[in-house]
Amino acid sequence: MNKKQGIIIVSLLVLIVIAGVLATRVQGPLYFPTDETASSEDVEKSSESGDEYFSQAKLNKTSQSEDTLKNLRTIIEDESLPEDSRREAKDQYVSVNLNAQNETKIEEDLKGKGFEDAVVTIGNDKASVIVKSDKELTDEQTRMIQKSIITIANIKDFEITYKQ
Repeated sequence: MNKKQGIIIVSLLVLIVIAGVLATRVQGPLYFPTDETASSEDVEKSSESGDEYFSQAKLNKTSQSEDTLKNLRTIIEDESLPEDSRREAKDQYVSVNLNAQNETKIEEDLKGKGFEDAVVTIGNDKASVIVKSDKELTDEQTRMIQKSIITIANIKDFEITYKQ
């Protein structure tokens, strides 16, 4: 395999990760904050509901992450690829792993703060958070979510929504 093929493989993996992030975001309307003190009026309610959504979303997220890590590991271990392609794959591997850890930490933190369930997706320095709530999020709840994202993942670009 030559350098050109290695670059193509790495590029395709990046596109797969981006497609996964986009697929996750298309699942419902999302909140785009303009400042750190967004109001609950800006948080939109999605039409999907139920525990099935959260279970399926977490399962899909885990599966996508595992597939991406497996593909990156294959590239990293392929001695026939150029070193720069393998180094880029290593960097992506670390990034995907760190994002997955931060997603789990934020989900656990939000459950600890009283939210029944949450799904967090991090990619391209942006976080998407969907929390389970029977009613529209209050300003205080929105600020708690923002604080968790900023504190744990050091991400200031995020989207927040809720599902029943």
